[in-house]
Amino acid sequence: WASIGLPLPAEVTSDLGLAHSVPGPYFYYPASYWPHKNHRVLIDALQHMSETTAHLVFSGHDEGHRARIEDYVRQRHLDNRAHFHARITDEEVQGLIDGSKAVVMPSFLGPTNYPPLEALRRGRPAIVSEVHSYDFGVAAGLTVVESNSPEAWGREMSASMRKNSEPYNWQF
Repeated sequence: WASIGLPLPAEVTSDLGLAHSVPGPYFYYPASYWPHKNHRVLIDALQHMSETTAHLVFSGHDEGHRARIEDYVRQRHLDNRAHFHARITDEEVQGLIDGSKAVVMPSFLGPTNYPPLEALRRGRPAIVSEVHSYDFGVAAGLTVVESNSPEAWGREMSASMRKNSEPYNWQF
């Protein structure tokens, strides 16, 4: 990520409707349903978490992979903890970011994905894969995890569940 020269979209008012529909604390992954976005590591991470109340919320354009991800969830009997949405409004995205325990970005490709930067701008934590790099160094609220390790994702997501969910003040 480059915090200088990477124009973030203008902030919008949050629509918390979808956020309030999730029946427990959740992690949000706004990404199109492509294999390189690595949704499966998050699904596997749920099985490595001691917190059985954690949910995953996904949103994005179906690039022909969503049905396989949903099948993967069903095979692991996690249907009640994973929530799938197509493309949603910018306001709904912001609402899901605001209501999340953290924005997660396990993508195999980077380094410029907007959702973690949007989360940090809004005072929400972001957990990202090691392919992400940034010119501002380590930041409060940002955690880097190995992209292929469900155990590591589960450990960091569990740590986020235990942290205070009050927004922090971070500037870039």
